[in-house]
Amino acid sequence: MTQSEYWKNVAELARDVSRPPSKLEEEYGTDDVSEILDQAVDNHVIYYSDAFSIMRHTANEDAHWEQTGAGPEDKGGFYEMMPALAYFAMQADVYGHKNFDPQEDEDEDEDDWEDED
Repeated sequence: MTQSEYWKNVAELARDVSRPPSKLEEEYGTDDVSEILDQAVDNHVIYYSDAFSIMRHTANEDAHWEQTGAGPEDKGGFYEMMPALAYFAMQADVYGHKNFDPQEDEDEDEDDWEDED
């Protein structure tokens, strides 16, 4: 994966999870952005070659340490740790991308809510 391809994937993910909750629910069965992003990023890091590419191109190579306060658990050496590092890095890249701007459903305006009194 080239740097351009990586950042195109990040931009597309950021844009995709920023759609209104009703659209997310319709497509993914949930409107939980973190859950959707968790699955999407996990799909990108399951292959070692993709995990290495992510770490080569990320702007957040220290994301695992920043989010957990520790490095990944060593259960098999470098090749086992790489997907964990890449997961946190890509997730941070998506959350930090300019396309990441979660939307509200237009029909969920607080002014339209009825009081239950």
